[in-house]
Amino acid sequence: MMINRRSLISAATTAAFLPRVTKAGSFPERPVRVLVPFTPGGTTDLVARTITEAVGRRVSQPVVVENVSGAGGNVGAEQVARAAPNGHNLLVSPPGPAAINQYLYRNMPYDTEKAFSAVSYLVDIPGVLVVGDKTPAKTVQELVALLKSRPNSLNYGSSGAGTTGHLAQAMILARTSTTAQHVAYRGTAPLLLDVVAGNVQFAIDSMPGTIGQIRAGRVRPLAVTSRTRSPLLPDVPTMMEAGFLDFEASTWLALLGPAGMPPGIATEIASLVDAAMQEEAVKARLIDLGATPVGGPPADLDRLLQTERAKWREVVAASGATAE
Repeated sequence: MMINRRSLISAATTAAFLPRVTKAGSFPERPVRVLVPFTPGGTTDLVARTITEAVGRRVSQPVVVENVSGAGGNVGAEQVARAAPNGHNLLVSPPGPAAINQYLYRNMPYDTEKAFSAVSYLVDIPGVLVVGDKTPAKTVQELVALLKSRPNSLNYGSSGAGTTGHLAQAMILARTSTTAQHVAYRGTAPLLLDVVAGNVQFAIDSMPGTIGQIRAGRVRPLAVTSRTRSPLLPDVPTMMEAGFLDFEASTWLALLGPAGMPPGIATEIASLVDAAMQEEAVKARLIDLGATPVGGPPADLDRLLQTERAKWREVVAASGATAE
């Protein structure tokens, strides 16, 4: 049967049309909308498209990725939170919309604790502290010295207020008693453009979004925010190796649905994701981006969310970071 692509895909939308068919009457019954709450080309977008294209080959309906950015991911997340809980509207979320933003925004458009159903713990991702050629620092220590010599005159960027990159940099400033101006972007791509241009002197963002610019030599990595070095950047130290004790600010991506999704549908989607991430090409692509595939049942994601919400509540309080 011929499918009219133009009726399904806008300029900011990608669809995977699915050659394999599930049994009659099983999920999905119509196209599935997977919402990415940030701009195209960033970490969340790249990982989401890699996984959903593979999921799309396993079901009988199109799986459509749509980008809706704004307010640190809250704008897109709200759309999913208000959707019907039938599994046909899903959210790929980093920690911000699913765990952190509730501690940063005075007026949240949804109740983070009650708005979503857990579906799948997709991937773990380290962050990378990067600078452009116009920033002279070659190490974390040199960047701290630069911050101390120019109080409140440097700009640091993140792919959104309340992201792990934003909070990790707020922690660096708090621990070193330095100040700088935070500039929030609607995603990784526009953030890194300004790092390269020198409008932002340093930034922390996740590995999948930054590795391309690092490999191209447009930005320089100073440290990774995971507990261990990344195999993609084996010569780049961790923040702990750079002198920041017990410093870890890695991120993750979760697949969520609206609250009230039937457990059977959530489990079926999680199984489709697991199968997709076991494909050798998909696994290799995710690892090449710097993401570690995880997967598992919805209960695993539920446990992660409980732990992460408690962790980031403390981090936000200690850093004094706000999004408004």
